[in-house]
Amino acid sequence: MRGLNLENLSHKKLSLIAAACISLLAAVLVLLLSQHWGYFLLVLIVLFVFCYYFISNLLEKFVYRKIRLIYKLISSEKAAMKLASDLKEKT
Repeated sequence: MRGLNLENLSHKKLSLIAAACISLLAAVLVLLLSQHWGYFLLVLIVLFVFCYYFISNLLEKFVYRKIRLIYKLISSEKAAMKLASDLKEKT
C-alpha cells in the first residue's frame, strides 16, 4: 500500500491538504449542527479557499525566510574563507 508520501510535499500541496482537512471538519460540524446541505457546501467552499490562501502564503513566507537565512550563512562562510585565503597569501 503506497499511502501519502509526506517527505517531499511542496508548500502548495501541504496547504491543499491542510485546507481540505480544516474546511471538511468545519463543514461537517456545520452540517451536524444545522442539518442543511447548503450551509455545508458554503462553509466547505469558502473556508477551503480562505484556508488554502492563508496557509499557502504563511508557508511560502516561512520557507523564503529559511532559504534566505541559509543563503546568508553560506555567503558569509564563503566571504570568510576568501578573506582567510587572502590573508594567508599576503603573509
